[in-house]
Order: sequence, then C-alpha cells, then structure tokens
Amino acid sequence: FWRAGEPMRTKPRWKADEDQRLSELVRAERASGRARAGIWDRIAAEFPDRTAVEADNRWRTLSRRDARDRDPELKRPRWTADEDERLSELVRAAPDRGRPGMWDRIAASFPDRTASAVEDHWKDRNKKAQRHA
Repeated sequence: FWRAGEPMRTKPRWKADEDQRLSELVRAERASGRARAGIWDRIAAEFPDRTAVEADNRWRTLSRRDARDRDPELKRPRWTADEDERLSELVRAAPDRGRPGMWDRIAASFPDRTASAVEDHWKDRNKKAQRHA
C-alpha cells in the first residue's frame, strides 16, 4: 500500500534464473495434464516473493519477446476453420454464457489453447465480423 509522501516501493526485476525456472515450471505444468485452473497459483508458490498475477504477466512478456523463438514447442498455430466452427458451437451451447469459468470450460476442448487465448480469439473474430457487416 502506497501513501502520499512515501517513496514508491517496487518489486525487484525478474532475474534470468527466475525466467528460466518460470519456463521450466510452465512446461512441466503443461506436460502434467493437470487442470489449467490454478496454474499460476501453483507456479507462483515456487517463487516466494511473486504473486500468481506477476508470474502470469512475466510469462506473457517472455512469450511475446523471444520464448517462442527459443522453444518452438510454445508456438501457437493459427486457428483453423474447424476450430472456429467448434468454438462457435461451444459458445452457442454454453449454458453459462457470460458467467465466470465459461472460457475455462470451453478451452478444455482445445488442448493447445488457454482460456484467455480462446476468449480473445472469440472477441477478436466477432469484432472483425461486426466491422465487415
């Protein structure tokens, strides 16, 4: 908590060994086949001074930078027409549309995609469709 008149306290930057450990933990989580729910809580537990949100944000930053170049296994292929169709069907059939956890349940049908990636793709696709309508 920051108060006026006090210097801002910042967390130390992520170190190279932390980045390496984060990459290892993410790969291990993906290989384990465990549920995606709680992945960042489990990973953050390995870093005493980091939260789940910080671990998630750092992973996203690494992914955007050069993690994909270093590890081809992390590359995400483009969405196929079949995946788009399946996504449309799942969203239409979702009994809990707009409720928490909906995207997690839908993402379970797409083993190589996260709930965030599925939701972002759905929203992006619909924005494009509205612009061209």
